[in-house]
Amino acid sequence: MCKKLEKLVNKQKASAVKMNVAVDVKVWGWADEIDRHFYIEIKDGILAISPYEYNAASFEAYISYENIIRFLNGKLTLNDAILTGALNANGNIPAALALGSIF
Repeated sequence: MCKKLEKLVNKQKASAVKMNVAVDVKVWGWADEIDRHFYIEIKDGILAISPYEYNAASFEAYISYENIIRFLNGKLTLNDAILTGALNANGNIPAALALGSIF
């Protein structure tokens, strides 16, 4: 999942983000009913995406397994995910907007 997500990121836009920002993404609704986390971080213009929980994140995002798959397959845009409630976020909104700009 992280590798596919990395392919969706505009690395030029990511390197232009002037603030350090990190999001912990919780994906729920897996067949085994175990929630999984991954994080996306930009620090000093360098992007990192890893399959771990990030406890000191700027904000948290929540999305179902079904919707993250739709996003990864290009069937759900970030904007549509937010507008329809498929993606929910909690925390530092300016950081969320900065991170959202790289997709």
